[in-house]
Amino acid sequence: MGARYLITGMLRTYVLLLAHRNEGRTVWGQLVASVMRNQGWQISAGTVYPLLRALTREGLLEPVRGGDGAGRQKHYELTLMGREALVEALPFIRTLVVDYVADGATSTAVMDIHLPGHPKP
Repeated sequence: MGARYLITGMLRTYVLLLAHRNEGRTVWGQLVASVMRNQGWQISAGTVYPLLRALTREGLLEPVRGGDGAGRQKHYELTLMGREALVEALPFIRTLVVDYVADGATSTAVMDIHLPGHPKP
């Protein structure tokens, strides 16, 4: 598991937040990948599409007909269960952003994470 498990959780949260931000419009794989790349993520279609399918299977996103964008992309909207999951996770997301990200590289909480036997970052 390790880092991949943590990163997958962040990606899942990011996709749900993107779908929430796009409320009233749809999201699709190419849009998700494009937005994430613009934010600095290195992400491929081989990650995005299975992630969208998993979020759909879990009832957090639902496929919809038509939608925004051109072409034959499969479009998704946030479900009620997806909104509820975000509401429940929001305090944790805020804590992560405020306590660990907002301070950037000077945060002692982030700087103190290291493996025994390895130099501190």
